[in-house]
This record gives sequence, C-alpha cells and structure tokens, in this order.
Amino acid sequence: MQTLRTACLVCALALASSLGAQHLAAQQSLPDFIRSEPAPPPPTRAQMQAPPPNASGTSTPSGAVRISGGVMAGQLISRVDPVYPDTDAQGTVVLHAIIGPDGTVQQLSVISGPPPLVKAAVDAVRQWTYRPYLLNGDPVSVDTTVTVSFKR
Repeated sequence: MQTLRTACLVCALALASSLGAQHLAAQQSLPDFIRSEPAPPPPTRAQMQAPPPNASGTSTPSGAVRISGGVMAGQLISRVDPVYPDTDAQGTVVLHAIIGPDGTVQQLSVISGPPPLVKAAVDAVRQWTYRPYLLNGDPVSVDTTVTVSFKR
C-alpha cells in the first residue's frame, strides 16, 4: 500500500511539473494584458474594517438603530392588547415603529394589514413600553417592526 502511495505521489509531481512548464510557455505567448498575475495577499487584521456600530449594521435616517422585531419583542415590558373591532376580519397588522431611548413608542406607521384591524393595532401599540435598548451602555432610539395578530 505504501509503495502505491509513493508511486502515485511521484506521478502527480511529474504531471504537475509538466503542466507547469506548459502553463509557463502558454503565458509567455499571451499578450501582456491577458497574462495572469498572482493574487494579492489577503489584508492584515489592521487593514480590515471594523464591523458597524449597531446590531444590524444599518442606521436609519432618523438616527435610530435598526433592530429586528423579534429582538424588540423580548424588550417589551408593558403590552396593551388591542380591542378587537366589530368585524369578521382576521389577520396580521405589521407596523413600522420608532422606539425612543426611554422605551416609549415615538412614531408608528402601517406597513401592511387588513384595513378594519389597523386602527385597533395602532391604538394598542402606541401604549406599549419597552426596556430601553442599550448600545455601548447608552440608551438609543430603535427603528423596528411590530406585528399584531388578530384571530377570532
């Protein structure tokens, strides 16, 4: 078994040497702009850029840090349930929210949802309170989505 491995290794080296010579000859016959150059070395740690300063890598125009709705759901400390309107409609209302550094809902806008349920969802979410989101130990405004489900 060892002899077979050695023989295979010798054949592989001979083939690589032969192909390398052919590659070199082919490279020499190519115009300058087509010849391949060795790849540049990878950047050093010092050259690499630091990750963005917030959790999702984006900051919104309002300066709020973009945080997923799931993460913010875990920060919820006071939730008022929506009053189900007098309708047969069911579904999910998705809202865009700006949560202030104090944990209160500052702005709300509707992303999607059944029109008969939107007002009830907005009225409820305006009363919710979140644990302030901390970035580097300081409370910051958060840009997030809130999902409110209605089922009969």
